[in-house]
Amino acid sequence: MTGLAVPKSGQSLILTFTRLLSQLASQSSPSKLLGAYLLFIFFKYRRTVYGVRPRTDLKGPPGLPLIGNFWSTVRVPRNRILQQQVMYHERYGKVFTVTIPAVGRVINVIDPDIIDHVLRINFWSYEKGPRSKETLFPLVGEGIFSADGEHWKWQRKLASHIFSVKAFRHYTSDVFCQEGQMMIDYIDKVADTGKVVDLQQLFLCYTLDSFGEIAFGQSFGCLKDPDQEVEFAAAFDRLNNGIAGRFISPIWRIKDWWTGNAEQIRKDSKVVRQFALNMIQERRRKQQNSAVEGQQQPPNKKDLLQLFMDMSEDGEALSDDMLVDSVLNFVIAGRDTTAQALSWMFYLMHRTEAHPDIKKKLAQETDEILEGGNPSYESTKKQKYAESCFHEALRLYPSVPKNIKTCVEDD
Repeated sequence: MTGLAVPKSGQSLILTFTRLLSQLASQSSPSKLLGAYLLFIFFKYRRTVYGVRPRTDLKGPPGLPLIGNFWSTVRVPRNRILQQQVMYHERYGKVFTVTIPAVGRVINVIDPDIIDHVLRINFWSYEKGPRSKETLFPLVGEGIFSADGEHWKWQRKLASHIFSVKAFRHYTSDVFCQEGQMMIDYIDKVADTGKVVDLQQLFLCYTLDSFGEIAFGQSFGCLKDPDQEVEFAAAFDRLNNGIAGRFISPIWRIKDWWTGNAEQIRKDSKVVRQFALNMIQERRRKQQNSAVEGQQQPPNKKDLLQLFMDMSEDGEALSDDMLVDSVLNFVIAGRDTTAQALSWMFYLMHRTEAHPDIKKKLAQETDEILEGGNPSYESTKKQKYAESCFHEALRLYPSVPKNIKTCVEDD
């Protein structure tokens, strides 16, 4: 359908429907009026969720009367949702729409210009929205992942302090090299045993320990024995996984209650948040004990927790709950995205049978630039081939393959 043109078959259906309504309306029986109203509702929302305005200007998979695309949404396994969306894009173009009960109309976009408009040009018209806040709350609380408006702007400005060049120099030369060496030592140890190693799990251990150092000033100890479960890491992973299924499902509350996922999320959220809270309270005790001696942490040695503790909002120090939310949000932001990007890059490196020179070029560039030493902030800037490989891996398999925004004003 182009513009507002209605095909002949549709015109015939509308004429028939109009005549039927006229006949029912001429008979003033309440039951017949109710029947006419229900028939009108059924016809109006014959392809969309009840209450969601039909859009003839947008293409998409046809829905069922009153429930829209409910069945096609709940029927697809969670690990196949992206594949289904790609299939719909191939069929309907760069923009397609579906309607889902309790969610409303969802417009899926892969057009770079529209994405740029939403995420940059008209940024303030699009927020995470109440649904994202509700589903993510057990993990992110009031942190930057659920924040909108001025609260988001404040947290974003605060984040810019820790992601400075000076901070990156410190992390590269100390934290990432130290944790990277532990990972190399582990791989060296198991290499001669013939044991199969889950490289993605190793990268998750590596990034969690690294961002534990950056966030709290201490490692979680995952790489000391990657085969041994660490309570915080296990709870963190379960919490991530448990919440991920809530975003699109219109019946996530019922499903979580039925499967016990809601109770597991509650327990894991308590473990993760209590760990962060214990770290905060321990830091406060240390500060009180060292205040008499006049000791201060060097500016370049400040971890994320200390940075947040030194900041204030409207002239008041952040509460313990806000500190927990802020720090955990940045652990989430850094840990999973980095581990997934590394996993995809190594996966692609080792399946390029047609281009075996990729690994050889990477090793050669590393040897020539590092000359047997450890990487630094400056040396990584020289590794152009490695950077290109990393960017290509991100292009093919982005760590964040989709982003959900709610339009809060007419655009």
